[in-house]
Amino acid sequence: MGIVRKSEVVYLKNQGTENILSQKPISSNTVFNTGSISKVFTATAIMQLHELGLINLKTPVYKYVPYFDMVDQDFRKITIEHLLAHKGGLPGDHSAHVGAPYFGEDAIKNYIIKLYDRSLESQPGVQYSYSNTGYVLLSAVIEEVSKMGFEAYMGENILKPIGMYSSTFNADKNKIINLTARHVIGADFNNAVYGSLTDTRWKTGAGGLTTTIHDMCLFAKVLLNGGSTGEYEIISEKSLEAMWTRGENTGDKGLAWSIYHVWGGKKLVDHGGNSIGYSAEFAIMPDDSIAVVVFCNNRNGAEWPITGAVLKTMLGRDLKAPVYHPDYMVQKKLREEGSRPALEYLAKTLEEDIDEVSCYDMTLLAYRLIQGGGEQNLEISREICELLAMYYPDTPMVNEILGEVYFKLAVKHYRYLVKKEPASWTGKKMLELLGSIDVEFF
Repeated sequence: MGIVRKSEVVYLKNQGTENILSQKPISSNTVFNTGSISKVFTATAIMQLHELGLINLKTPVYKYVPYFDMVDQDFRKITIEHLLAHKGGLPGDHSAHVGAPYFGEDAIKNYIIKLYDRSLESQPGVQYSYSNTGYVLLSAVIEEVSKMGFEAYMGENILKPIGMYSSTFNADKNKIINLTARHVIGADFNNAVYGSLTDTRWKTGAGGLTTTIHDMCLFAKVLLNGGSTGEYEIISEKSLEAMWTRGENTGDKGLAWSIYHVWGGKKLVDHGGNSIGYSAEFAIMPDDSIAVVVFCNNRNGAEWPITGAVLKTMLGRDLKAPVYHPDYMVQKKLREEGSRPALEYLAKTLEEDIDEVSCYDMTLLAYRLIQGGGEQNLEISREICELLAMYYPDTPMVNEILGEVYFKLAVKHYRYLVKKEPASWTGKKMLELLGSIDVEFF
């Protein structure tokens, strides 16, 4: 965790280990994947190019990216501003990232080309819908307009001028030494290592940034200083203000950032980040000149409660005693008492006091169980999601994770069927159909 106040780093604290197998302690130079915090950097680069007159935010994206095409010809209405505000109507993700073409130098281009047979989810500019695809497309815009590779542009125009020398948008290529392991819930419900960070080239500006808490504090200093390092203007105050202003039909969203008014109307802007085995939070209170960065190499949902507590402390507000939230208690009971007591506790809590349950945190717990692997984890994840679906039937994240569980269980049971009855036409046909689905779950 790092805290910046009035352009000075006032606190850096590291707890835990880079890898539970090696027990190497985390330091300020330990590298984390930041997930969607990457989008803030991509948006900053777009605003740089806008300030230089190379991009007009109102111009349709296809005019900058000639290979961008879709079945639905209304894609021609998507502007740069729509993508920044997640109002492009594009799919949130699409499955083009499977295979070698999406790991090489042309990964971004190949990903966007694969949209050629897709349709829009909604009309451009009409409604907010979070889209990783939109930010990969912005990465392509940066490449086409700057005539540089995405990573090269970001390095030369944002990372290096700020002094973020331990940061990169291509972790594999740069062979980072201090990269943390990704931790998920293992078969014994304790933390387990998921595996090394695979190539992130295709998602780049949507979720590819790896960095340190030290480097992120340097970026926070720039933003609190109106976009300037003192020597270089990374982004203008006018552009920052535009990014930190709520748009039309976007709820609490601006351009890349979320914008809230908390604790008596104080302005808070933030962006979180999640990927397999990682969670992160980057929050700024511009009027109070405070920024907080929290990185976890365990996607446990703790980053915002920590951030909120720190901000309250910095503002001199009273804090309540720590509360063990149900997602923490469910995992604790899984580890200490087994699956049945844990699930019974969750069901009782949902029935008696649903306000105590964070649907988001509980869904993250179910997702971490999937990532940990094993039949037991998968079945428990299913039961958690089915309980959540009863009480939160319209929550997209619950339905997404439950769908993934059902998909994996279907594959498992049809494989078992074919093993026991090799001549089963149904089993073989269903495995063939399921295997043909071009998808890679996050």
